[in-house]
Amino acid sequence: INLHLLDVCHALGIEYFVLHPGTALGAVSAAESLHGSIEWLKPFVEKAEKLGVRLCLENMFDILYNEQIIRQFGARPDEVGELVDRLNSPAVGVCWDTGHAHIARLDQKKSLQLLYSLPWWAILRTSHLSFPVPLYFSRSIISPSAVISPVIK
Repeated sequence: INLHLLDVCHALGIEYFVLHPGTALGAVSAAESLHGSIEWLKPFVEKAEKLGVRLCLENMFDILYNEQIIRQFGARPDEVGELVDRLNSPAVGVCWDTGHAHIARLDQKKSLQLLYSLPWWAILRTSHLSFPVPLYFSRSIISPSAVISPVIK
């Protein structure tokens, strides 16, 4: 993902830029992925603050691959919340994907209540109200790339 995408958002008047938190390759813990995500996102946060674009970190889900579960950082709301909290910037908030939460078998209400305990500026900025599709199908359409999400006003 390229920092210049934030320039594109700014030029087009797009207020929200949705990013997937990163899972550190070969990570053995969520703490490693948290640290890696913070380091990776720092330049995005700095640029977003300067341009007035808001980064929205999207909740993820663990992936079933070759009959093994591959852990993705951000599949739990507390992980997304901690990442947003540690970045500590009004330019960073949350994008809640209802389909991802459903695949992760999360209690939507409890998850959102946890996220609403974050500082006022970090609370849910945008959402992807999606309906889950069979996992074999969703793998073909979900990518780790950023999604530029204009907000309907």
